[in-house]
Amino acid sequence: MALLFWVCAAASCSSPKNISRDPAPDRINQLRRQASSLAAQMQYHQAAELFEAAYREARRAGDARTAIRLLMNVGNCRFASFRYLDAIQIYTEARRQALQIGDAGVAAALSGNISSLYLQLGDTGSAAAALEEALETVPADSPYRAKLYLQGAVVRARRGENAAAAELFGRALDESEDAEAGQAAATKAEAWEQLGYMLLGQGRYEEAERALTEAFRLRRLFRLPELQYSYYTLGVLRLRQGRPAEALRFFDEALAQTERTPGALPRWRLWFQRGLALEALGRSSEARAEFEAALEAARRWRLELLPTDSARIGAEGELHDLHTAYVRALAREYFRTKRADLAVRAFETAEENRAASLRALLNSAADWQRRLPPSYWEQLAQVRQLETALACRDTDEVRRRLAGALYRLTEMEAASGGDLAPGGRAAASDVRAVQRRLGPQDALLSFQLGQPHSYLWILTRDLFEMRRLGPGQDLEERGRRFAEAVRAAQPAGELGASVYASLFGSLPREVERKSRWILTLDGKLYDVPLAALVTGFASGGPVYLVERHVISLAPAASLFEGVRSGQGGPGRFVGFGDGIYNRADPRGRNGRRHEFGWSLWPRLAAATAPEPGLELPRLVGSRRELENCARVWRAGGGEAVLLDGAGATREALADQLRRVPEVLHLATHTIESRYPHQRAHLFLGLRPSGEADLLTPGEIGRMGLHARLVVLSGCGSGRAAVFPSTGLMGLARAWLSAGAGAVLATLWPTPDETGEFFAAFYRRFQSGSSPGEALREAQLAALHSGTWRARPGYWAAYFVVGKE
Repeated sequence: MALLFWVCAAASCSSPKNISRDPAPDRINQLRRQASSLAAQMQYHQAAELFEAAYREARRAGDARTAIRLLMNVGNCRFASFRYLDAIQIYTEARRQALQIGDAGVAAALSGNISSLYLQLGDTGSAAAALEEALETVPADSPYRAKLYLQGAVVRARRGENAAAAELFGRALDESEDAEAGQAAATKAEAWEQLGYMLLGQGRYEEAERALTEAFRLRRLFRLPELQYSYYTLGVLRLRQGRPAEALRFFDEALAQTERTPGALPRWRLWFQRGLALEALGRSSEARAEFEAALEAARRWRLELLPTDSARIGAEGELHDLHTAYVRALAREYFRTKRADLAVRAFETAEENRAASLRALLNSAADWQRRLPPSYWEQLAQVRQLETALACRDTDEVRRRLAGALYRLTEMEAASGGDLAPGGRAAASDVRAVQRRLGPQDALLSFQLGQPHSYLWILTRDLFEMRRLGPGQDLEERGRRFAEAVRAAQPAGELGASVYASLFGSLPREVERKSRWILTLDGKLYDVPLAALVTGFASGGPVYLVERHVISLAPAASLFEGVRSGQGGPGRFVGFGDGIYNRADPRGRNGRRHEFGWSLWPRLAAATAPEPGLELPRLVGSRRELENCARVWRAGGGEAVLLDGAGATREALADQLRRVPEVLHLATHTIESRYPHQRAHLFLGLRPSGEADLLTPGEIGRMGLHARLVVLSGCGSGRAAVFPSTGLMGLARAWLSAGAGAVLATLWPTPDETGEFFAAFYRRFQSGSSPGEALREAQLAALHSGTWRARPGYWAAYFVVGKE
């Protein structure tokens, strides 16, 4: 449930004389009372209109304190109506006004509401930063302290910081003792419920039941309006305890309460849980209907997500569970009845969810970025500085500062009011549309992992089939062991054949004969070196998948635009690498590196205090790699520009990107960060100050890029966190969201060498092959080289993901 601060907004004047002469306060109070009554009945739309009318009256009357409180309540109504973008913009403006007049208590309450909103969307980082801001500014005698402690406990619990959460729960209960009886009961009920929900997540069901039951008792005793939340959480508990019949009764009562007094609990979550209970009871058709209703409501809910990547990513986990449950229900019915329409709906549902967040980034970037203020780019530069500092020394203080900077960045993105991509079925992957984009030699294979079964959809121009695979956990574990064996150069033939059979063993012969496979993957299948899977054995050795098929990854079926052969070069090639990574490099002593702001983004190079300390060895072979690639490119009639040594700067890179290259080839170090979540940064080199210059996924995703291909050479450039449904969340995803047509990256660090692999790749690519075709030729050349490069641990690390 969302913890919201509502404030009394009675208008006041300096003296009775003013009241008798000016009717405005009476009018404001009348509107406020009517709005408060409607809000108490949870008629939020009408309440918001009256609160807004009262706000305008208070502004005209010059009563700033009352106006701020009324505006805050407008935001609460928008939040409770799931209009998150409106709510965050209102809260931000109200907090600005509160700070302007020195009303620290209300400013803290507004930060608390902002924290609740971010938490509702799953963005725990922004929620924690907003809450910290609230606790820093709330006065010692504020009536909001108890609820702020409670909000802090909830945030800590969601972040897995259970000891800190338990302490804050206790402080919230202690603070609530000083409040009035009704307010104290409401806060205590919220505290017990949130504590119970935390214990539930830890599997401590007996303790969770005691806490949740106490919350229920308080709400019934004091007739508090949030009783629907108690029924909901008790239903979740019963479901986890394996008592679905009891869970269903609780969910039914929660639904009845919601219909009488709708609140801030998104209905799709309630219908989703009811579906799970019905599924556990074996009532499959009813469960499917509940999942379908939940999915329709979730599509509308998704449209209200904030235009920030963190909000979209935060929401994906729970939405993924819903989509997976609905696909499971459709699949169960399909395999029972063999109705083709059910398999089609299952595919379209899986692919719709897979594409949602990346599609929103691609569709909204250009117009949204034009609305961002200049201060946004300065804030982005500060985030980069702090991420660099964290790479040098991972301390609580640096993490705290970075969390605050990321929160400010997210605030600015939300305030920009970016246009989201259309939701609903319009964003789904229509089977016929996907088939029309496939060539005569193409097959698209789409995976969804799950329990107890995973699923594979098989598409060609003339074929659509759905197959049932093994449990997702088993597939991921086999893939993990295979990847480790390949990387360590251990014998992996039998294991590779086993993984191949578990994923592709049931394919029709027609698909086996197709030369090009386009794969949309799920979960940790992204970590599997697919090219090295073993399709069989001949002459005493393995036959690898790459020997039989071109393999390309698509982030989602709806984002696959078709293979475009015959369109490589002779465009512009930009190679960037062999930067100055340490102060011992003699090239940095005489070379002059300039500090111009990166004009691609206004004021992006503005910096906070430098954070020196990160130094890495020179990538000696990267210069030879770039020179070799450039030589091949020029031989094919194209133009090639190399940025290396003292010339490998972000300013020089920005200048080249403005000229719209065909290919951007980056041969740099990659630095892994685990805060706020696992991701990779490109280490461009040292600036003159000695500060490490990192290019982060956040910066990359905000670029306007029109290159057909981005190549990330070495250092595991494609490997990063894989979040449910959103696919590869790393540098590859960042470049795709920036506008790249395709990205070639690696699953693990590859040897620093002279570039023979990429020379073979570019010869094929420039002669007209697609990125996937060119990669296959380079991999086959390595496999048959008779050298150490023939090992799968070398050539199978590379993969291509993109729109073709």
